[in-house]
Amino acid sequence: MPWNRATISPVLSGKIKKHLDSLPESNAISIDIGGTLSKVIFMDNFVNDFSCFDTPSLIPYQSLWSPELSIYLPGIEANLHFFCFETFHIYDCGCFIASTWNNLHKNSLEEKYLGIRKLRATGGGSFKHGKLFRKKLSLNLCCKDEMLCTVIGMNFLIAHVDHEFYTFSNLNETFTDFSSSFISNFSGIIDFPQYFPLENIEIIFPYLLVNIGSGVSIIKVTGRTTFQRVSGSSLGGGTFWGLCSLLTNCKTFAEVIELSKKGNNHKVDMLVGDIYGGDYPIVGLDANVIAASFGKLTMRRERSETYPGFFKECQQSVYGLFWVFLNIILAMPFVGKILRENLILKKLAHEGFHNSNFKPRFHAKDLALSALRTISYNIGQIAFLNAKRFGLEGIYFGGNFVRKHPYTIASISYAVKFWSRNGMRALFSLHDGYLGALGAFLDGKDNFD
Repeated sequence: MPWNRATISPVLSGKIKKHLDSLPESNAISIDIGGTLSKVIFMDNFVNDFSCFDTPSLIPYQSLWSPELSIYLPGIEANLHFFCFETFHIYDCGCFIASTWNNLHKNSLEEKYLGIRKLRATGGGSFKHGKLFRKKLSLNLCCKDEMLCTVIGMNFLIAHVDHEFYTFSNLNETFTDFSSSFISNFSGIIDFPQYFPLENIEIIFPYLLVNIGSGVSIIKVTGRTTFQRVSGSSLGGGTFWGLCSLLTNCKTFAEVIELSKKGNNHKVDMLVGDIYGGDYPIVGLDANVIAASFGKLTMRRERSETYPGFFKECQQSVYGLFWVFLNIILAMPFVGKILRENLILKKLAHEGFHNSNFKPRFHAKDLALSALRTISYNIGQIAFLNAKRFGLEGIYFGGNFVRKHPYTIASISYAVKFWSRNGMRALFSLHDGYLGALGAFLDGKDNFD
């Protein structure tokens, strides 16, 4: 088996391939087009030779490939590969699919894939951008129900992929010390339940699936294809990305995630200790528990009427002009692109905070982490309330918002633990952002007997 990737059984691999070959759409590609991100899965037969990634047409997309997520199918000597694009660049995503089409289907016995090019797609964007794919790229999207594909993708991972799900094990603290050591030790504080994969998937039902994309969908899953969307929230990954677009100069979702890893939300959030001067033991609140997200932004010092105060205001104005001119220069074509490659300027751009009055006290990295924890805690609490509503103990979280980000996972896990008083646990998937794409790839089926 190449690398240390996940694998499924040889028998199941053969059944999946046989099923895919019987379909009129592509047996190698699927796509999930969300409001913020688009996820692509394709299957290749280059187990020991990944030369397909070295071709000139694919080199620009290598940074969007997550090789650690690839799943090995030993029965047919193939791999499932996972790519993620921002939906803003959906045309580039389509070009990527078009450029790989012939290469991925060259070993197919039938020539149907080389004529009218059809592929299974899901997500709201599969309807919105269908005309673009058809007219500009000669690709026909065969749309599948988004909720069904998400549930099918999750069920398949639970039942058939080894070491797919994990829990956050170090739940004895309030997760307020998010230092660099926390990032480096993350792999040592997660647990992989040993009962996956399952021989009998029926034992997991019912469970709660919380899919965090641009928004949040909460689904009660009662069987292989039986489910109900029981709740949701408009505060999801799109909200986080939108807030950070206003508060930072990060240009991509990945940049924001990396920036937040350097932050300290205590500099931005108002804590219980800021209000009470310490713990609030009567209600069981630690001093480091967040009382108000972004609360310290309101603690603004009064302007001084003295000369030092006047010079301080002038300094703030200079800061503001600096960020304005830097943004203008970096936005320029050609010149801006070259300057953005400069690491110092890139760091300055990421640290840019548009409100010059707050610049000396608040920084982009702290605001990014505060936004991330705000959204994560809110999702964790809503998930708990719905699990309690239906008497469920297992809560599975998916969606590209998670992305194995330690702070996101810790915050959601702690929220579930806190509100349930240790009665529930949060489970996360390594392929959290690709549930819909995987369900579409499998044609909405998780049973191939």
